[in-house]
Amino acid sequence: MSAISSTSRGFTIVELIIVIVVIAILATIGVVGFSSISTRAEESKLQSDLASAAKKIAADAVDSSTGVGTYSADGNGIPKSEGTTYQYNRTSDTEYCLTATSSKSDVKTYHIANNRSVTEGACSGHNHGSGSPSNPAAIAVQKADTFVANVKSHAQANSLRLSDYNTSGYNEPARSNLLSANPGYV
Repeated sequence: MSAISSTSRGFTIVELIIVIVVIAILATIGVVGFSSISTRAEESKLQSDLASAAKKIAADAVDSSTGVGTYSADGNGIPKSEGTTYQYNRTSDTEYCLTATSSKSDVKTYHIANNRSVTEGACSGHNHGSGSPSNPAAIAVQKADTFVANVKSHAQANSLRLSDYNTSGYNEPARSNLLSANPGYV
């Protein structure tokens, strides 16, 4: 009798591990790509919401004798998409600023002022959303803008000139008062 040799050929453990690692790498690339696309889509939605809101505010200004809309601070009455939050302020009959933030994380904050173009960042005095700009330099610029606006407001309210806030100590009580009212900006 002859011996029948049966050799079964299968995959080695090393081959299986390599296949699993390749699949994991491809899955990771797909998830990261999807996340990036989702974030960009959310940012486009915010920009579109702001452009539509500017048209609504402009139309209301034409229909109203009081100029741009007198909406509440949360922008109630201005159309927006689900997950979008507004912050609105009217500075005069012809000037306003509207900030849009998303409820999703890692999404930049955008604003529009006086029917100009949509710009990254928040209006002066408005808060950033949970996905505030990913660029720390942009946040620093926005904080500086808010600080400058606060200085101007403080100077006007106290009949001061901006030169009264120099660092040499001239009018130190006014300068100290302003700086203590704006922690985190110095």
